This record gives sequence, structure tokens and C-alpha cells, in this order.
Amino acid sequence: MKRSGTGMPSVLGAAGMIILLLLLWQDAVCAQPSWVRQTPVDKDYYIGIGTSPKTAGSAQHIAIARDMAMEQIASGIAITITAETSQHVLEQSGIIRETFEYNISSRVKRELEGYELVDLWENNEEYWVYYRLSKTSYRMMLDNRKGVAALQASKYREQAERALAREEIASALGYYLRAFREIAPYRGMALRDPDSRTNPHLDVTVYSGLSNILSSMRIHANPSVVIGKLFLGAEEPITLSVSFLAAEGDTIPVNNLPVRLTTQTGDCRFVPPLPTNNEGNTSLTITRVNSPSNVHLKVIPDLAALAGLEPVESEQSLFTGLNSPAAIATVELQPLRILIVASEYNLDQPDRRIVVTRTLSQQLMSAGWSLVSSAMDADYLLYINASTRAGTERQGIHTAFASGSIELSDVYSMDAIFSKNIAEVNAGGSDYTLAGEKALERLAEKLLEELQGTLWE
Repeated sequence: MKRSGTGMPSVLGAAGMIILLLLLWQDAVCAQPSWVRQTPVDKDYYIGIGTSPKTAGSAQHIAIARDMAMEQIASGIAITITAETSQHVLEQSGIIRETFEYNISSRVKRELEGYELVDLWENNEEYWVYYRLSKTSYRMMLDNRKGVAALQASKYREQAERALAREEIASALGYYLRAFREIAPYRGMALRDPDSRTNPHLDVTVYSGLSNILSSMRIHANPSVVIGKLFLGAEEPITLSVSFLAAEGDTIPVNNLPVRLTTQTGDCRFVPPLPTNNEGNTSLTITRVNSPSNVHLKVIPDLAALAGLEPVESEQSLFTGLNSPAAIATVELQPLRILIVASEYNLDQPDRRIVVTRTLSQQLMSAGWSLVSSAMDADYLLYINASTRAGTERQGIHTAFASGSIELSDVYSMDAIFSKNIAEVNAGGSDYTLAGEKALERLAEKLLEELQGTLWE
């Protein structure tokens, strides 16, 4: 029998295919630049390598890879700056190392510039970029920015010292805060003071001067506790007094100081206090208490206003590490007196159980309200209206629907403070009367939910 002549060519064909695939794989590997396989090291440059998988129909991989490369460059810069920073200078600048490292990393990312694209590589699945930034160029740029900031901050520091010598405390504080704002991005970097040889570290000098003023200031609220009523204002204004304890032991009133109030607990409206007068005083008037609990207000110097900043959160956070003097003003709620005027009907008949009125009355009393029987003794009038209508009957089950409204009014002005309406709360029972009673009970529960946080906590 003759052997088939196809065996050897078949084997050779398979071997050839394997060799071809190996050659193609080798060509693909060789096509990759060396920087894709291993990040280069260059003593003169910060290196950033970024990569991203490709998605069909999208070009997002370009931005993703670039951002990754920028992140690497920024990280390298932050590591260098942190390594050059003295722990002693950090402490004297009033900043902890963890905060310093975070601030440096964030700022470098925001201000990164001067980088160059060295190369890019891509295939059908991946996209790679290679960026670099000259260490010398970045150092020159950073030193230039630090120099500009130091020059302006030094001028503010000198103005602060002159104002302090004239006992113009608020003015001195404002100048120190402006200096602090200028050097904030470079705190802890041993910023050189161009106008001082005895105190070469400007960030340390500014922080020390600022801290000394703030630690010597006192804010007092008199009285610290005032009586108020829910939906009304406090019975009397609060005098806020600001003083400064000088090195000689003298107490100096701080005039022309803006103050800022933040609510610690509760909620209220108030007239924003004016800057302090020549005696260091200003007045706080609470015009309306909105929460059914005592209100605590924290009073501090308005550092953002003194520094010439808008009072937004990002700018206020610039001063979060400073220990500002503070006072707490409290509005203590007086027991509230209320007269309830109710009308409850079940299927057009007066509901002797007065479910809604009884339920709300019990909750009000447990929350500290006093129920009175005469408008002459009341602070508020609470009008309650509730009624039901018959629904349908199916297989012996009757339904009814309850609707109700409440309105709270100021007994003095008769102005409506707020009102609530709830309609068509249904329930079932063995007859329409029982169904109506259950519907009124459910209506009372829903009204309790609506009033939670308004008349009680």
C-alpha cells in the first residue's frame, strides 16, 4: 500500500505557522518603545508615563493617559519638595506634615505647567504617552512665584507691625491675614523674607504674628443667654464685646472688627452685626427662631472679610488651622402657650372623640408647649379642621375618607405662620362611622409626621 504524500507538508505547514506567529509577536514587542516597558529615570527631568485602554468610538483614552502622566510628574515634585522641608520650620509655620504634603500635592497638580510631550505609542487596544518636565525649569518657576509672594507678604507684614504699634488691632490683624493669604501655598517651605535678616523665614514670622494677635483677643457675649420664643425673636439684643490684651497687661477695645456667626445647634434669623465700634462693641439681634429647640450661635472674627476674601467655604478653609477667639450666644426657648380652636366632624356629625385634637394636644404637651383656654393667655392659635365622608361598601367592608387642615397664627398679629392640608386619608370598618373614626386616626398620624421638626423635634 502506498503512503499518502500529504503528511510531511502538513507538518511543515503547521511549523511554519508557529514560526510566523512567533515572528509577528517579536515584531509587536519590538515595536513597543522601551519607556512603555519600563519608566525611564532621568536626573534632570520629572518623568510621567500614562496609559489607558481604548474604547471604540471614544477619545477619552487620550485625556486619561495624559492625566495619569501629570499625576506622576506632580507626585515626583511633591516628593522632592517634602524631602527638602524641615520639620522644625513646618512646626513653627503652624502646619503639620500630613497637611503640608496634601497641600503641596494638590497645589502642584493645579499649577503644573512647562511640561513637554516626548513620545506616544498606541496599538489597537492601548494608548501610551510620555511626558517630562525639566527640574531646573520647575525650580526656577517655583522660586519666582515664592519670591513674588514673599515680596507682597513682607509689605503686608510691615504694615501689620506698624498698625499694631498704633494699637489698631483689627487693622493689624487684617494685614497679617493678607500676608498669610499670599504665602499660604508656600507655608512650611522656609520662605525667605526679603526685608529681614534676623527672621529669614517669612512664613514663620507671619504665622507667629498672626497667632499672637488671635491668642490675645477675647470675645464676650452679654448676656450670653437670652430668652426667645419659637417663630418669634429674642426678648433682648446681645452685646458682643471684643478686646485685646496687650503685652503690658492693658486691655484695649478692638474697634472696626467684622464678626461672623455660625449656627452650632438650632436655627434662627438675625440681623448681621455691624463691625465693632470705638468701644469694641456691636449688637446681635435675633429676629426669629425657626427651630423648636434652643439655638447656639458661635461668634468669631470674620477673618475672610479682614483678608479681603468673599465669605465662601473654599476661602474660609484657608484659615481653618488658626485658633480664633470665640464666644457662644444662646437663645433659650421659653415654654410656649397655645390655644387650640378645633372643629372635627365624622360623616357630618360632631366627633366627640376629637381624635385629631387630642393626638396633637398630647404631642404638644410632651414637647413642652402649654395649652391654655383663653386667647389672652396664648402666644399662638392653632386652628384644626377635620372631617370625613363616606366611601363605598363591598362585602360588608365600609370605607371612609378623612381630610383636614391646621393653621398656626401669631395671637398678636394674627398672621398665619404656617398651614398644612392633608386630603383623602382612607380607612375601612364594619360600618361607615367606624371607618370614619379610623380615617380620622390615620389623619392625626399623618399630621404628626408633617409637624415633626416644626413644632417639636
